[in-house]
Amino acid sequence: MKKYLLMAAALFMGSAMFTSCSDDDDDDVKEKIYTVTFEGDYFTKLIDNPQYGGALIYSGAEYKWTDETTKLSSSCTKEDWSQWGEQYAGQWGWKNGIAISNYIDNAETATFDKQLAVPESNGSSNFAVVWDDGSELAFADGKAHVIKTMDVCLTTYTLRNIQKNWGENYFFQVVVTATLADGTEKRMYIELAKDKTACKQWMTAHLDNLGAVKSIKFTFDGSDKGEWGLATPKYFAFDNVVIEL
Repeated sequence: MKKYLLMAAALFMGSAMFTSCSDDDDDDVKEKIYTVTFEGDYFTKLIDNPQYGGALIYSGAEYKWTDETTKLSSSCTKEDWSQWGEQYAGQWGWKNGIAISNYIDNAETATFDKQLAVPESNGSSNFAVVWDDGSELAFADGKAHVIKTMDVCLTTYTLRNIQKNWGENYFFQVVVTATLADGTEKRMYIELAKDKTACKQWMTAHLDNLGAVKSIKFTFDGSDKGEWGLATPKYFAFDNVVIEL
């Protein structure tokens, strides 16, 4: 469900509650915020089945979504797997991007074939899953808006991998790089695991310090690195994106 919201109180870190009021067409009320919840038929039809190897994400066809009201948008980057040999002829892979999901799976052992699942529900039906460096949210109308908050959670696959490797000085975080209206960049971090604690439940991340942004790009950093870079699976989920219109 999508609602117009009027700012009535401050939003605090760690809270999953947002101040809600009815629609108000008063011209004197200039500050409105809107929550993108990924609910409804439009978003539900973008949920791939199966999670890995599905026809939506793992094909050459475009996978893209745009929220009707805010114009918040994202698309998946895909690559032709035939470059890896004839056995992959005609196959496509999800290189990075943001997919819509509704999978809940709290399995103690989670593998890549459950890549769109989170360990627990946040009470809504759908949410979004980010995979790999370079995944981006942008406003399709080219305008800059303040993204105030979003709820975030580790995916089950990433969480279980973290729990196998965590310890003192361990960390896993999302690096959020914003492109502002004037083209400059600003950066912040969302910490999802530290030492032997991890984001097993949904929490609220505040992004409003970035100011009005035209886009935000996600990359990942962590302490578990090897010859090929970060070994932790580069996934996280988000929902309830609160945007100032």
